[in-house]
Amino acid sequence: MGYVKSSAKFFMLRKAAYTHRVVSCSKSDPRADYYAQNIHHEDVVFFRSGQFKAALAKTVDHLFGTSFQNEQQFNEGRVVTQDGFRFRLRQDDIAEVIGYSGSGKELDIPETVQGHVVTRVAPFAFSRQRRITAVSIPDTVDSIGQEAFYICPSLQQVKLPARLKIIGKNAFNYCRALKSVIVPTGTIHIDRHAFYDCTALKTISIPDAVGFIGEKVFGADGDAKVECTIVCRQDSYVEHYAKENGILCSFV
Repeated sequence: MGYVKSSAKFFMLRKAAYTHRVVSCSKSDPRADYYAQNIHHEDVVFFRSGQFKAALAKTVDHLFGTSFQNEQQFNEGRVVTQDGFRFRLRQDDIAEVIGYSGSGKELDIPETVQGHVVTRVAPFAFSRQRRITAVSIPDTVDSIGQEAFYICPSLQQVKLPARLKIIGKNAFNYCRALKSVIVPTGTIHIDRHAFYDCTALKTISIPDAVGFIGEKVFGADGDAKVECTIVCRQDSYVEHYAKENGILCSFV
């Protein structure tokens, strides 16, 4: 549990040391005493080494059940193809789907490939797949990466996985045929522009567990209009986000 307790220090270090100016505030700055008392030389060395990223990923995984720890293993894994899908297989029996080269329009991503459990949709995995109309993502997946389904203009239906925690930036941006979405109950994070320019989107159900919704998740550029209603619990963070951004709400 030590890495959970220390995660706050990583955020302090990042704020104090961005652009590699570690604790550069003047003596009159009220932060100076705080940093001097809480950030030590070994912390600075740890921060600059880049190891804090791995430790912070471990903290996130522990708290939210995601699988970001040891991200490098995804890059080092071998790539295989099955039924038109491309997967990267990690050494720890985890896999991510990284692309699709088949001719199907209704896609059903498998839960496992060669004994590896598929836990995430990689960034850009289905980007600019203009033919697909429906996607079913297995319940083993906990994150959908940046621009995973960016510019899929024919995509009308998407079944999100029950274990989903994070929807990345621009994940479904410009999916202009998408009409409704149900975000699973355990999802905690919806990044900026995740559903931006989804002009056909009429309803999206968002659970109480969501604690962050990024900038312009909904909306469109130019003359295009998005008349989307968010289904959520009254007096929740999601409702407050909707009101702040002029989005209609319907309560469950």
